Amino acid sequence: MGTSYVEFIDKGYWAHDVFLEGLSYLLAREFKKLKVKQKWQTELIGKWNDAATLDYVGCVPSYFDNFDTHDKVQLLRQTLIHIQEQLTVNPNFLSVAELNENSVGQGGWIELNLNRFLNITRLTLDLIDGQLKTNASSPIDYWSVD
Repeated sequence: MGTSYVEFIDKGYWAHDVFLEGLSYLLAREFKKLKVKQKWQTELIGKWNDAATLDYVGCVPSYFDNFDTHDKVQLLRQTLIHIQEQLTVNPNFLSVAELNENSVGQGGWIELNLNRFLNITRLTLDLIDGQLKTNASSPIDYWSVD
């Protein structure tokens, strides 16, 4: 299983590719629900779908550099909070079948590890909120979930 570095401004974290691909899929899926989309949002949906389904071993892009204004960061933050809440309370929010049907991480999902999806969502929230202070050379002690 490959890992990719997720960066926002000058901080970041390492993530297993398959869960970053899953997060990219969820972000694209939630952005598709926006009633009115600006051009950058439509383009980002396509990029996230590619990140979720193409074989980017060890270099899955997050595209968080697109969030370069306060309003854009707040939209990302609200979307991540929604994803986090739904993963916690809604058992139908995401399924193995959906991931496989959409070729997320090249398909082949056998189980859905919600703790890892929640962890990557929380890490990303902490990152964009400036609470995560790690960088590419920091110890990887933030993936202590099963």
